[in-house]
Amino acid sequence: MSAGSPSASSASGRRVLALVLPELLCELAEQRLLWGFQRSKAKPPLGVVLVSSAQPKQAEASAERAIDATAKLSAVNESARRYGVREGQSIAEACALVASLVIREVAQTEVLETLGCIAEVGLSLGATVTVEAPDTVCVDITGSAHLQGGELALACELANRVRGMGHSVRVAISDGPRLARAFAHWFTPEAADPEDRGVCVVPSGRTVEAFSALPVTALPIAQETAAWFVRLGVFTVGELCALPKAALGSRLGEAAASVSELCAGRDRVPLVAYTPERTVSESSSWDEPVTGSEPLLFVLGGLVSRVSARLTGRGEAAHSLVLTILYDPSIARFRGEKTERVLSLGHDRLSTYGLLSGHAQTELRDWIYQLIGHGVLAQEGDKYPILRLTETSRAVLRGEENVRLVQIARKEKRKKSKVENESWEGVDADLFESLRKFRRDLASSRAVIDLTRRGCRGCYGLVPPATIHGKSWPAGPEGHG
Repeated sequence: MSAGSPSASSASGRRVLALVLPELLCELAEQRLLWGFQRSKAKPPLGVVLVSSAQPKQAEASAERAIDATAKLSAVNESARRYGVREGQSIAEACALVASLVIREVAQTEVLETLGCIAEVGLSLGATVTVEAPDTVCVDITGSAHLQGGELALACELANRVRGMGHSVRVAISDGPRLARAFAHWFTPEAADPEDRGVCVVPSGRTVEAFSALPVTALPIAQETAAWFVRLGVFTVGELCALPKAALGSRLGEAAASVSELCAGRDRVPLVAYTPERTVSESSSWDEPVTGSEPLLFVLGGLVSRVSARLTGRGEAAHSLVLTILYDPSIARFRGEKTERVLSLGHDRLSTYGLLSGHAQTELRDWIYQLIGHGVLAQEGDKYPILRLTETSRAVLRGEENVRLVQIARKEKRKKSKVENESWEGVDADLFESLRKFRRDLASSRAVIDLTRRGCRGCYGLVPPATIHGKSWPAGPEGHG
């Protein structure tokens, strides 16, 4: 097999950018776990299984949500790699290495939707954008790189935009989509740009030389065929090209022609243009309920960032943004929530409306999961799951069977004592907070430690005595906090 001449690669004059998302599956799973919100904590070991069904099941304690132990891992995060977990291992094999491994499933439809959103970001940088599952977006930048200051500047700009959406990226530019994708997957740190280690630009004159240095797994051949060459001691594309062409034809089969073209630096595969949806829509869901506004604001920030990047790629502006936060309809009905969906369906007129209003949302969710585990309820649906009755539930309703639920004990918040409430009666709260802020700022300006954990008796004692009904704190070191 001849490697060809370097000039052959520049015959078409086409330049294609390939953007690869090496951690996409793990990133999608982590979004549902809200691990990005806990930035100070180390991420637990995570394994992801790619499924074709529309509704990924979550591997949790409930038996009905368990994933088959023989399923193969499609992706693992860095924490799992440290324990020796690798892609292609079964869940049982991986859990034998690390018992605390978190398993999640990601649907192929979710992957394609994410790749489509990223493709929109590249619409303003090239003539044609295409999506290649499971992790690549290609952009035809022929004749448009000079508008961004050159190919390197264009690649860095696109990489930064996608990183702003919360993804890890590797970007390469070459003479065709398959060449660029191979370089994006396999380029070494030495070939990367010194200022951005995630970007590699391969000039047309060096395509054959650079491609020859890639491993044989970069070729579009079956994994078993690549493993066979490795066992023979053929590790790189250059070593493969040096073998007799007649012998390679029988081993490569139908892939022989495309491999020969790539080794010669030619890539004539056309790009199929991606057509985005007219309405820009972003959504996010998570496995467990959230408490407070901070997690919601964190998720909202990510949604707005992704919408902004997509609009920039389209060259459009938004007239308005509509934010919809959905309650779990089954829980909202029992807790007596007057949401728009509950009212529109007439659930507020049911006899069970508000029946469990005295119980927290997390408590009701636990009970629902237990009922699903006992087979009394069935959960169906993808984006907006619903609950349905089963044969077992009908027997329970008729009184023929009993179901025992476990109430999980939760730590209650400590109530303030009567003495604590009386000691603050009549205190000017605004003045107290102002004094406490002044003390903190003063300590910061003098580079000393503000011992706030010892209490704020000093600030309390500075409040005018008239406002605390004659109560005052004794002078001394403790009185100054």
